[in-house]
Amino acid sequence: MKYTRKDYINFLSTELNAQIKGYEQLVKTKAVVLKDNGEVFVGIFQKVNEAGIAIFKVRNSEYMPRKNSFWSAVYLNGEMGKYKKWGDLSWSKLRENFQRDFSDCFCAWISKCEDSDFCLVGIKGLTINFVKLLEFGKTIVAFGPKDPPLQYLLNLIEIVKDENIQETKSILDYVEKGNLWNPCKIKADIDLVSLILDNYSEEKCIVIQGPPGTGKTYRMAQLTARLLKDQKSVLVTALTNQALIELTKKEDLAVFLKNGNVSKTSLTVDEKRELPHLQDIEGNKCNAKSGYLSLATFYISSGWASELTEIPFDYVIMDEASQALLPMIAASMRLGKKIILIGDQKQLPPIVLTNEDIINSFNWFDIVRGFNTICCNFPFESCMLSDTFRMTKRGAECTGVFYNNELQSVSKYQHVPYNIVDLNLKGGPVLTEMDMKIGDKNPINAFEYIYNLTVKILLEKPNAEIAILSKFRETVRELQKFYTLRWNGNSYPENIKIDTIDRVQGLTIHFCFFLIPNTSLRYSLEPELFNVATSRAVYNTIIVYPTTIYKELIPEEVKNYLTKAGLDSV
Repeated sequence: MKYTRKDYINFLSTELNAQIKGYEQLVKTKAVVLKDNGEVFVGIFQKVNEAGIAIFKVRNSEYMPRKNSFWSAVYLNGEMGKYKKWGDLSWSKLRENFQRDFSDCFCAWISKCEDSDFCLVGIKGLTINFVKLLEFGKTIVAFGPKDPPLQYLLNLIEIVKDENIQETKSILDYVEKGNLWNPCKIKADIDLVSLILDNYSEEKCIVIQGPPGTGKTYRMAQLTARLLKDQKSVLVTALTNQALIELTKKEDLAVFLKNGNVSKTSLTVDEKRELPHLQDIEGNKCNAKSGYLSLATFYISSGWASELTEIPFDYVIMDEASQALLPMIAASMRLGKKIILIGDQKQLPPIVLTNEDIINSFNWFDIVRGFNTICCNFPFESCMLSDTFRMTKRGAECTGVFYNNELQSVSKYQHVPYNIVDLNLKGGPVLTEMDMKIGDKNPINAFEYIYNLTVKILLEKPNAEIAILSKFRETVRELQKFYTLRWNGNSYPENIKIDTIDRVQGLTIHFCFFLIPNTSLRYSLEPELFNVATSRAVYNTIIVYPTTIYKELIPEEVKNYLTKAGLDSV
């Protein structure tokens, strides 16, 4: 076998300790110091708007929350909501002694307030029960460092410890085979649902690779609807709540949603406002019922797998399977009689905090990249969706280098409907080379170029959706500040998204800027990350890169992409 159970436990324990170490160092700091450093902020609750976003009034300071940043919202008892009462208490002690309730959340937007000393911050992701505690103009909520997913790792440790469970044993105790990956190609006009339920009806596990824009969520909704119609109990599990909600919004599930047959763990206020018929799984308890769909993140479903003695669901569909550690894929085998894994091993693997050198020294690479390990070493029936609805022919040809040149465009958009000289009217990548200072993560000339082209696009089509992406958080933070200042201190438009690449898998956008600063270039040119960054756009991906890129040892697939895009001498 490739790994012993001790190997799995050692990896998961190492990752757990890495998560704890970084978090503990932060939360043991005085809470007021964290506030002064921008790691904590406080806000007075105002209201929940029609979109389910909770609005808080926050005093202006140089340390405002970053747009799209994640936080733990903490409701503190009594007067302790006021930061002047915190004294020398650390953030952890403050929560331990005075926390009444908390909820994960993220900052959706920041805007001006009528009172010039304050601004308004829009917060998404608060649970329904948390919001019930809030009173207009009275409740002060403290927002601090987001809790790491420690329980998720502890659940996986419990799963790998038990060597007698056959379902997990078949995955964890595998023998390395090499590259068995040879999927059948599924074009857009092939009925994937019938193929799975008729041709592969005897299979325990089916693996589906979905390259960018190939309709993974649409096909998954079709499959789920058919299973519910056939009175099967179904669990869809994914890394993120966003992926679960995107599935739920698909038209194929509308009738089941309306009839109350779809329920979700940790249901939030904004999710309930957007989908009023979506049911809450009370207490996040596993309850498989015929004809019903349950939605749960890996965090929750891994806990079910670690506790249950019998397989509860007829079908488990794992979305974002390329974001699952191998023990999480093993956990899914404990939850369903049949398993559908949907992912893309050519996109980003799970984010771990364990140092890359440590992973390489212990050969834990295949534990981290669980979906890729399944694809290479297991003879499961497998498919690859080969038609992209997102990209133009030129875009698909460039991205196709990551998929053995087997990706075809069936997009209805084959021409860029903008009269802007900087763009390529055939779609796909636009290469923009610039002089950038070595080591500078915030090249102001690149910022200016991206901003000016953004303005040109929006002048022609104000509703165009634009993403500006980079590998580095510091770059993204400074870009957000740059755009906010250029919009006269207001929050820039909602149709502009500025974020790190690891936060946008699944995103579809009209135009995408990929900024590669002249620092640690190998990270920006890593194939899976590069593929995600350059495959979001319906029209053009504008890649802004330094002239020194020619001196880099560029990975073969990335080199082929840049060559197809028109870059010589790489």
